[in-house]
Amino acid sequence: MNQPELAPMDDALHDRSTVFAALGEPVRLAIVESLLLSDLTPQDIVTAMDIRSNLLAHHLNVLQAAGLLERIRSTGDGRRRYLRLRSDTPRPIVHVPPLHARNVLFVCADHGVRSMIAERLWATISDIPASSAGRAANRTLSPMARRVATETNLGALDRPPTAWQDLRTPPDLLVTLSDVVRETADLPTGPNTTLLHWSTPEPADEQRQTHTDMIQQLAARMHVLVTALGSTNGARERVSA
Repeated sequence: MNQPELAPMDDALHDRSTVFAALGEPVRLAIVESLLLSDLTPQDIVTAMDIRSNLLAHHLNVLQAAGLLERIRSTGDGRRRYLRLRSDTPRPIVHVPPLHARNVLFVCADHGVRSMIAERLWATISDIPASSAGRAANRTLSPMARRVATETNLGALDRPPTAWQDLRTPPDLLVTLSDVVRETADLPTGPNTTLLHWSTPEPADEQRQTHTDMIQQLAARMHVLVTALGSTNGARERVSA
């Protein structure tokens, strides 16, 4: 009779053990689950969880050492850091908090490539209506942005830019893609708007890789958000980056 082979005592096993140990503490598990849908600053977590800043710093160090999160310098206020889950964080062992939204709005500074791509990409993943806008409607899209959007089946980025001041009603779900907008703008929120932040660098004008990296990052985050909203459609396979 053959017996299944035992898992080797290698570095990969040690890494998984470290992850489980880090998530075995309730506060750290809560921090990870709060970061599933949105990037947050340490102060956001201190306020939401009513936790001392020195204790939070300890938990963040443990989570970072386990390879679960990273700290991103803001492209707006360079003194600010955003906490973001690493893309390879094991999702099956954490709970995605449920959300409800009838519509989604993606925003960046000038209704540029980030929000335009996000709107198009969302339509391939979810059947919840989405739109995009900017603090100002004066974007200039690079030829590379237009080319990558067409090559990845997202269509031509030819819709005129929109300033969110021109929107008639606030969205149910607002996703900010620009650190500057998140930190300084008077966002188009209403009393029932849920606000998420995805710290997404502006892709370099003529670098294809920065555009495809952005699309892959947005797609990964959208699939988690779709799980929270409980809404998908059959178009998700159309996008390849």
